[in-house]
Formats: sequence, structure tokens, C-alpha cells
Amino acid sequence: YWLFIFFYVLYTYNLNLDKFSVNDLIEIQLKTFNTKVYSKILSQLSPTDLMMYLNIASILQKEENNKNNQQIVAWILLKRYKENWMIWADATACYAYEYTQEQCKMNLSTHITDKNDYNTRVMVWLPKTPICNPSYDTIYSMINYKTTKYYYYLHNSTTWEIYYWETLDEHVANKKYMN
Repeated sequence: YWLFIFFYVLYTYNLNLDKFSVNDLIEIQLKTFNTKVYSKILSQLSPTDLMMYLNIASILQKEENNKNNQQIVAWILLKRYKENWMIWADATACYAYEYTQEQCKMNLSTHITDKNDYNTRVMVWLPKTPICNPSYDTIYSMINYKTTKYYYYLHNSTTWEIYYWETLDEHVANKKYMN
């Protein structure tokens, strides 16, 4: 597995194996980020907002794979954060345990109330670091969120269709139909 990752990185960043260094890789990754993401969509943000948006985008990446839904979910996560709510993202509850998305689904109930530096189900702040490397499309959705009245979303565990609600009462009442 790690050998595959190593060669993927070499190929992706066009690195010379004979002259490979970690510093060169980091420099290339930073230049690539600057060219593809920062200079295009993040350069208008303050350093604090930049880190906040990237951190929330990392949660968005794990919470919603469908690009058609990402801008709405981005707004919900951002709105919760800005209004000092818990973000309530299941993916953050599993991050400290290095679970895959499938493992997270199976073990979420075990860890949903665990206190750690990442679990937004039990804390009002953001995780101490992003929980993944969000894609350009996800960062774009985060920056270009779609304002809505919703505070809650839930996926049907069978169809993965997403549903939105304004109130916790609506969310709880409809949650039983999602499984």
C-alpha cells in the first residue's frame, strides 16, 4: 500500500526518484496548492478565515460526497460554527480512531460522545486540524456555499439521499424514517 502511495506521489508531482527529497515534495505541494486553490479562490480570506474554511471543507469532504449537495451542507456547517453551535459532524467523531467511512458507520454509536480534539459532536469549536485534504471542488463549494434556512441534514442509510430540516424537532421526527 505505501509503495503504491509513494509511486503515486512521484508520478503526480513529477518527482525524480534519483533526486527525491521530502523538502522538494513539500515545496511542490505548496506550489500546487497555491496555483490550483489559493490564488483562485482563497486569496481573499484572512489567515484565520482561510484555516477555518479549510478545516470546515475537510469535514464537508467527509460528510457529503455529492457535489450537488455540498454547497447546502457547507452553509449548514458554517452557520452552526458561526452561531457557536456544535457542528455535529459524524465524520469528526471517527477521525481520532482512523476509521474508514464504512468503519465509521459501523462504530459511530460507540464513539459519538467521546471527547477528543476532533469530535464536533461534543464540542463547539473546530477540530484542531483538518480531518482530510479537501478537493478543489469541495473547497469551491465551501467558499461558494448556498444560503438556506436549514440547520440539519441527514442521509438515508440505504439510498444515501440527503434530507434537510430547519429545526431539531423536525430532524428528530424524521430521523426514524432514514434508516
